[in-house]
Amino acid sequence: MTTISTPISDAPTGPIDAGAVRASSRFATLASAISTVRRRGRGDERIAKVMRVVGALLLPLGIAAIITGWYGASHTGKIYEQNSYLISGGIFGLALVFAGGFLYFSYWLTRQLEVARATQQQNLEANRRLEQRLDQLAAATQTLAAAVAAQQPTAPRSSTSRPR
Repeated sequence: MTTISTPISDAPTGPIDAGAVRASSRFATLASAISTVRRRGRGDERIAKVMRVVGALLLPLGIAAIITGWYGASHTGKIYEQNSYLISGGIFGLALVFAGGFLYFSYWLTRQLEVARATQQQNLEANRRLEQRLDQLAAATQTLAAAVAAQQPTAPRSSTSRPR
């Protein structure tokens, strides 16, 4: 096994396994490559806006088509005329309502994911700061314990004497 004795930044000093150093550098290369793969940009915002607008337009348009189809079918007594109203107004209107609802729901779900990701990033940052504070507190506690231990004499006590 080959060991390297020179310290590497942000790594403990002393003998280090060369394989671990190579793996660490490969991990850093992979992480930098992955960070450029997916970036949120204007395209995502445009798609979300289009889904919101088209969904908001199709939903009431479908309801209007259903109402128009019902109105046309209810004011004629001939079955062959009612069928055309049923197809053009009812079924087409229902399809528009479903499409509009689906698009608007997709927009809403996209917004929920964005909010969840932002909240997750805030939580990760808060946890990182908390870990740093706890590390500082642990170091200060160890320093204080060492200072207190250095100031107190360590005289052995006899088992028969009791403190009063």
